[in-house]
Amino acid sequence: MNPAIEALIERLLNIFGPPKVENPDAYLDEIRSAMNGCGHDAITKVGDMARDECKWFPKPAELREFAARAAAGMRKPVYSRDERRDLPPPTPEQAARAAALVAEMKRNIAANIVNLSGSATAERKPLMDTSAPAFERMQRGSQNLSMHEKPRTLTERSRAMTGETE
Repeated sequence: MNPAIEALIERLLNIFGPPKVENPDAYLDEIRSAMNGCGHDAITKVGDMARDECKWFPKPAELREFAARAAAGMRKPVYSRDERRDLPPPTPEQAARAAALVAEMKRNIAANIVNLSGSATAERKPLMDTSAPAFERMQRGSQNLSMHEKPRTLTERSRAMTGETE
């Protein structure tokens, strides 16, 4: 347990009283989880901000926002580095594979080719021409000719339904 987080929770309980939720212990565990990784100074500022800006017991998301604002004011990272995020550098094979994928993507973009199946052996088709003349040709050759006709005048029944007189 982080002593700074425990001090923050104790401070919040003193200021606001226990949270008015069905399971206060689970709520406090969510606050511990939300504040995990924040620096000691940021957590102290979070308590000050919650005291000054909240009328009721703050939600974990509010405390995270306060932590981000506090860290921005201190010009220090909000969260400490996580070992899971500190990945080792890629192997030469991984770097070569990534470079090959990027090169293939650049060639496909330049050739306007799409492969929707994701398979390397699938047939690759160029994208449709979406220029205005091509779109107009597609509309003219459409089976839905009624979509492109001018609207007809309203029938008497339609006029009565819409309230139009003409």
